[in-house]
Amino acid sequence: MSKTLRIRFWAGVAVLSVALTLLVASLLANQSHPDTASTARDLGRRVEKRLALLDRFATQALTSDPEAWLRLEDLPEDMVVYRYREDTLQSWAHQFPLRNDDIRSRTLIQRLGDGRSNMASPLSALTSAVTYVNYGPKWFLARSLREGDITVIVGLEVINELKSSPFNGVNPQFRLSDRYTVQPLTGSVGVPVVANGQPVFKITAETVSEPERINVFLFWLSIVLFLFGTILLLRVKPSVPAALAAGLIQTAFIGGVYLYGRQLGQASQLFSPLLYADGPFFYSLGAVVLVNLLITTLVLSLYTIRWTLLRRFRRKDSRLRDIVAVVVDLAVIVAICLYIHRAFKSIVFNSGICLELYKVNLIDGYTAVVYLSFLALALTIPLLFQLLSPLVRRLTGFRYDMFSRTGRLVFAVVAGAYFAVASSLLGFQKEKNRVEVWANRLAMDRDISLELQLRAAEGAISEDSVIGALSLLDNSHDMIRGRLANTYLTRISQDYDISVVLPTPSLATDVLFNERIRSGIRLADNSHFFYSTGTNGRAQYSGLFTYFNPNYGSSSVFVLVESKSNREDRGYLSLLGLSEPGRVSIPPYYSYARYVDDHLVLYKGDFPYATVISDRFRQLVGTNEEGSVVLDGYMHFVQAVSEGERVVISREKTEILNYIVEAVLFGIVAYLLLTLLGFRPRRNRSGERNYYRTRINVVLYMSLILTLVAMAAFSVYFVYRRNNADLQSIMTSRITTLQSMLQGGLRGAATEDDLRSQAAKTAVEIAGNDLKCDITLFTPDGRMVLSTTPEIYDRMVAGCRIAEEAYYSIVLQHRRFSIEQERWGNRRFYALYAPVLNANGNMVAIVSTPYTDQSYDFENEALVHIASIITVFLLLLMIARVVTVAVIGRMFRPLSEMGRKMKVSDVDHLEYIIYDQEDELTSLVRSYNLMVHDLSDSTRQLAQAERDKAWSEMARQVAHEIKNPLTPIKLQLQMLIRMKQAGRPGWEDKFEEVSATVLEHIDILADTANEFSTFAKLYSEEPVRIDLDALIREEVSMFSARDDISFQYYGLEGAAVSGPKPQLTRVLVNLVTNAVQALEGREDGQVVVSLRNSVKEGFYDIVVEDNGPGVKEENRAKLFTPDFTTKSHGTGLGLAICRNIVERCGGEIGYSKSFTLGGACFTVRYPKLLK
Repeated sequence: MSKTLRIRFWAGVAVLSVALTLLVASLLANQSHPDTASTARDLGRRVEKRLALLDRFATQALTSDPEAWLRLEDLPEDMVVYRYREDTLQSWAHQFPLRNDDIRSRTLIQRLGDGRSNMASPLSALTSAVTYVNYGPKWFLARSLREGDITVIVGLEVINELKSSPFNGVNPQFRLSDRYTVQPLTGSVGVPVVANGQPVFKITAETVSEPERINVFLFWLSIVLFLFGTILLLRVKPSVPAALAAGLIQTAFIGGVYLYGRQLGQASQLFSPLLYADGPFFYSLGAVVLVNLLITTLVLSLYTIRWTLLRRFRRKDSRLRDIVAVVVDLAVIVAICLYIHRAFKSIVFNSGICLELYKVNLIDGYTAVVYLSFLALALTIPLLFQLLSPLVRRLTGFRYDMFSRTGRLVFAVVAGAYFAVASSLLGFQKEKNRVEVWANRLAMDRDISLELQLRAAEGAISEDSVIGALSLLDNSHDMIRGRLANTYLTRISQDYDISVVLPTPSLATDVLFNERIRSGIRLADNSHFFYSTGTNGRAQYSGLFTYFNPNYGSSSVFVLVESKSNREDRGYLSLLGLSEPGRVSIPPYYSYARYVDDHLVLYKGDFPYATVISDRFRQLVGTNEEGSVVLDGYMHFVQAVSEGERVVISREKTEILNYIVEAVLFGIVAYLLLTLLGFRPRRNRSGERNYYRTRINVVLYMSLILTLVAMAAFSVYFVYRRNNADLQSIMTSRITTLQSMLQGGLRGAATEDDLRSQAAKTAVEIAGNDLKCDITLFTPDGRMVLSTTPEIYDRMVAGCRIAEEAYYSIVLQHRRFSIEQERWGNRRFYALYAPVLNANGNMVAIVSTPYTDQSYDFENEALVHIASIITVFLLLLMIARVVTVAVIGRMFRPLSEMGRKMKVSDVDHLEYIIYDQEDELTSLVRSYNLMVHDLSDSTRQLAQAERDKAWSEMARQVAHEIKNPLTPIKLQLQMLIRMKQAGRPGWEDKFEEVSATVLEHIDILADTANEFSTFAKLYSEEPVRIDLDALIREEVSMFSARDDISFQYYGLEGAAVSGPKPQLTRVLVNLVTNAVQALEGREDGQVVVSLRNSVKEGFYDIVVEDNGPGVKEENRAKLFTPDFTTKSHGTGLGLAICRNIVERCGGEIGYSKSFTLGGACFTVRYPKLLK
């Protein structure tokens, strides 16, 4: 096993070990028995620190100037400080949610019938000892400190039931786990928490329900790591059996987790059917994610063994087998695509998860989980296509690479388009279904449950003598309302506004009687209550009760019952999430209208509905009277609820830019994921170091990133500032308008009793209805006196005092208005305050209203803007990356070419650089080209000189070779002549011997002459068209008969050249002969001849390789020099002649070491035949 494989193996083992460890840890994380005692001790120490901090603020309140307003600007939100002077509240910082903050230890006389007054003051019972007390929805640790006539009451918030986070509502500063709850010391169970030696409250371990039975992060991290570890181990030995084993292990593991998730149920959010469920298979969102992970991992395992599979296919060249494999692979791709769409559609329709990314305010962590799992699953599609690439190329010749830039771009476009279109279309269909439900609910006018309760209570109300007596008194409507709410209509008062009107001879009373009683519908025969609809189309109930007194005669009482959403859910109740009973809660960015016989009878929202349905609108909707149309920049959903009755629900049309941004964002993520999946570190083939180019790339890229980030940040900041300015302008206009309206209605008010009068109440109600907002009036000393939503003070949701910052700004700094950001539970909102002046210019009240208008969501618009900027930023960044790399590469190309060409060892192959730009590099390129020209001339001259010298040496050698045989010939002939002249016997026999010697030396002279005759033919033979592939194949086949040497030829069909065929044949024969001679005496000799397209445009490469010893390094420079040979019987002219032949034909010849065989490698680069 190689080092790389060993690293992969141990890395896989380590990842699997970590995964299993994390899995066990996640399962046991919340299973241990809670140590309540230890937790109570730790909590006691944290409570002591908070109390010590609170005591410092209490000391500051006691020692500071009692005449000045107490400003504790750094007081934490969970602390409350009240300062009294002689039992009168002088300053306060934050508030207790109390209706009565008096500290006088006396019983208060409750107003008759007033359910809002308390019999005693809760703060009067506090002492210097820390006490755990309950005020409304909150629990405090409170105490009272006194010094002289100054009394300071402080409180530390422990529980806020209005908060949904943390789960148990405990103060986050205490860092108490959700597994524990806090109880008073009077509780029967629990461990006391001791602070400063005193038990303050108890904590109890919650065992009935837990938010999560597992550690979610560790649980899913372990699953991913386990699957990743199996892939790492598979890469060690990527075989079919190993892949099957890995697939079985992955399936078994995911199957086990799948079954365990079914048991978890609601104990884990991802496996809870309340979040998502669609049948027994897709029983939760966690089940879908597990299936997606399993499919993704199985495909990754298959892709890991792709080369093993391809080698099996190559062993048997079966076209049918290849076609079957392609069809199966395509079938799997289609199946995965269908599954993606089916599962994605199921999640859209069977869960509350928002998958439309342009609805930024609705997306959450589950949206990210869904898209990450489906994008991971979508990555299997390019992997399966890449698996097909070799088979498709073999079947059709078509080449593609899914990891190329084009392949990644195609996948990104398809993935981005699909997820954007699918989420939009499916989300729109889901919205239509939801709107249909809303429309049917809006069509239900009457509240049957309310009517039954009114019928049950009206008999007792009509016989109540106390109400009859109160009806004879002036301004007794509040007392009557209190008695009704506390005695008869307790349940109704929790969900409805109950008001009482005492009829007086006036136009307003006549109008009220005509609208509510005379035009109303009696609930039943002899019933005191009537049903009617208001001007806004909402249902309202009115009761008329008449009482008789023997001394004062008869009196009447109007009881009005209206839903708390009569201001269209824009007020304090919307902050608490309350809406009209029996009505569906429609998001504020929707408007709706109800038409009866084409006439408008009910509406809400910002869209200006027509009072009568127009012909154009009717034509757009169509004859079926249902559907969706786009009109005036709004999307309208029309639903027929009964004959002649239609409900129209509208919202602003989604801009096309939002869909484009969503698609681009999906495409960018898909592109980056596929790039990461196919990432391979680049190896510099040339061995060059490009640090300088990299530094410039980094500098330009970072400059671009910083520029784009700065522009994006400035744009976001500008949008934030603009939205904030718009919001401030709207709120200023709202409070100014409200101030003007109330000053007109309260011009004659001078005392607190005037603020409690019917006239003041009427003025407040009119202003609230006109502005569609809640209104609260405070006295000049900051006490609440009148509110359109009194139940928030009755239930002690809010304190009875004005916010301290608003009081300081208006009363002490005399500002015209004040806008403060306040918080109820987890909801933050703006509260608007302004003084109300009477006719004399004196401040008689301070008006407050919450700004809860959500028809235009500034935060959502800012988030959409930020998301659009980030998406465009990422797109520009990717484009800029490609452009900068291309530009810098082009800029450095002359330098790179210069370096590459200067490194060529053979100076004969130096090339010019073509650079058509006029810039700083032009002079350098020209100098280089001039140097190449001069060097080429010098090289040619030197080469010619060397050749002349070589030919001179060869000429002397040839002369010597010629002279050597001539001398014995001359001597033999001279001897024979002398023998004949002398008449010696046997000279005839000697003649035969001399003739043989002469002929032998003449053959030697002929061979030498033939070598030189080749050069003459180079200038005389005409070039002809040559089928180069056939020529090489023919010449190689002539040598293949040898048993000790194996010959292989890799040809290229259709390769045609032009040249002298005999000379080219001589070159091939010479090169192959040299290879054969180099293998003499070897039993495993190999000669490989290849014909291929050259890397140089317009040329073929003829490569002859062998596994012989090759040419020594010191001899390579002289290899093509005449008279050089490494063979004992060679002439030294073969390779020199080959070089001359090739160069005369416009080609090149060179030598290198064979990388595959290890011996010699001769490459002939020959020009192609021009078509």
